[in-house]
Amino acid sequence: MAETGNRMRFRSRREVLALGLGAAALAAGGAQAQPRPPQQPKGQVVAGLSQEPTVFNPLMPGSEVDQGVWWQLFSPLWFVDPDGKLVPDLATEVPSIANGGLSADGLSWKVKLRRDAKWHDGTPFTAEDVKYTLDLINTPGFRVRNRVGHSLLRDIRIVAPDEIHWRMESAYSPYLSILALTFIVPKHVLEKASDPNTAPFNGAPVGTGPFRWGERAAGDHLLLRANSAYHGDGPYLERVVFKYIPDLTVLYTQFRTGQVDYLGIGGIAAHFVKEAQGLRPAHLALTDAVHRAYRAQPRIRPLRRQSGARGALSRHEQGGADRRALLRPAGADGVLPAARILGL
Repeated sequence: MAETGNRMRFRSRREVLALGLGAAALAAGGAQAQPRPPQQPKGQVVAGLSQEPTVFNPLMPGSEVDQGVWWQLFSPLWFVDPDGKLVPDLATEVPSIANGGLSADGLSWKVKLRRDAKWHDGTPFTAEDVKYTLDLINTPGFRVRNRVGHSLLRDIRIVAPDEIHWRMESAYSPYLSILALTFIVPKHVLEKASDPNTAPFNGAPVGTGPFRWGERAAGDHLLLRANSAYHGDGPYLERVVFKYIPDLTVLYTQFRTGQVDYLGIGGIAAHFVKEAQGLRPAHLALTDAVHRAYRAQPRIRPLRRQSGARGALSRHEQGGADRRALLRPAGADGVLPAARILGL
């Protein structure tokens, strides 16, 4: 399969969980087939990547390909489904004013948790892990990728093994969505490290997701194995292999010849789109994605007049010329131009 994607470029767990079903569907006659989920995880999918996953602690700064791995190993409290709805994962429900999880002023939060979730090493997941994660995010010196929203947390309290409360310094409506992209990490593993920035966990993570850590050959591949104790749907595959192939031509060639099954995290190079559309039984999905291009002058030069490429682009835009022409030299067939070109 090949896809391009859109979900803030966090590849969703549902998409990779569906790899096994999708591969079966496509081999059976196209994307419209709806196979029945297997009783047990079966087979493997090789996902090709042009960048190598190297960051495996999901709270630390990582790239798109790292995030693709995180979704298989870890779980958030809830996630955003393809329809934009918040769906419970480690939580039993998404807190709201209606269910008593949120106060009317947005300051008091109550989150109820699943009792059946376990870490990959068999340790039960509890509210202790949620508190530890939120505390770690706000710990000075920890190399966290984002503290937006989290920095407003106050008075985090464990009410029961399956319930946690906290207060916000001020109401912040995006926090529900931020938590949908915040993975919970295991307290019992990470607290043993003197420095979470260099913890052994960062190279051999333990999560609650549908796949568990298998092996990594740096510069070549990463293997994940099915988590038979997963609390959600699936997994449908025995193994997922993330194969690192930095050359885009080689990556596409291996997809075309069947050595790589899936290119959905990074997609395929634009100049291969037309050929890929004719591959069978492969399925090419053109989906919405946001890509931004900017034109800017170096700040050391005064912006006295529009000249050279900057001026040409501006005049091109003002003249109402076809912006697709600007994209064609890069081979970007299938790209829909933005409503306007943004200049800085």
